[in-house]
Amino acid sequence: MDTIRFLWDYNLSEENVINMLKSGNKFEKAWLIGRIITYADWDTIKRLLNGAIIASVMPLIVEYGWAREDAIWQWKKLLTDWGFKIEQDTHFTTG
Repeated sequence: MDTIRFLWDYNLSEENVINMLKSGNKFEKAWLIGRIITYADWDTIKRLLNGAIIASVMPLIVEYGWAREDAIWQWKKLLTDWGFKIEQDTHFTTG
């Protein structure tokens, strides 16, 4: 199994990642999405995620520090630009 670049320290395939995103609990998803938005290239991010899934776990990513601060700041800006509203600095909603 080839280790994917943004999970260099785990023996997970892209298929494992997709399964975790679909069926993992909110903490597993938040941790994984934090890794993806911090370390994956843009094409991988677009293939695996969308704004709604990132926004849905952003409060946990911020609370537990599962992404670098610069990645969090950039994604907050992008999510806002895409129509997600920030509530109490970390919570996002659509519309």
